[in-house]
Amino acid sequence: MHDLLQQMGWKLVRQESPEEPGKRTRLWLYKDIDHATEDVEGISLYLPRPTGAQLSALSFSKMTKLRLLLIICNARFSHSLQYLSNELRILKWDEYPFKTLPLSFHPEELIDLDLSYSQVEQLWKGEQNFNKMKLINLSYSLDLVRHRILERSEILRS
Repeated sequence: MHDLLQQMGWKLVRQESPEEPGKRTRLWLYKDIDHATEDVEGISLYLPRPTGAQLSALSFSKMTKLRLLLIICNARFSHSLQYLSNELRILKWDEYPFKTLPLSFHPEELIDLDLSYSQVEQLWKGEQNFNKMKLINLSYSLDLVRHRILERSEILRS
């Protein structure tokens, strides 16, 4: 049943822009990410090992309305990540390959942050507003140094 619902959802989203996948509101194929526009609101990307994919981190700079980002894969990037949408509500990125989140990223809308098995050393610099944050998972992010959000853990659900 789940596969049938997923296929039906994909069909509906494909109808938004049959010829230009980057103009769809949701993306799930890695080859479409490099063509994404400001219309993209959600990305769900799963690349099983050893497939992997080479992506351009610059593609995220166009996605100003992105609210959902799920990357469960072993993606490689050609550039460092300079931008993530401040509209993000859910950021789940297994094996996040960068040492920090972009300086321009302000997580005021972020509810769920999951960077398991990441290379992150520091989430961001300076004070940030975490009033909406409910869940955070940084397990097995062995390079992470102590961070202020962890000191303010009363805002998080256990």
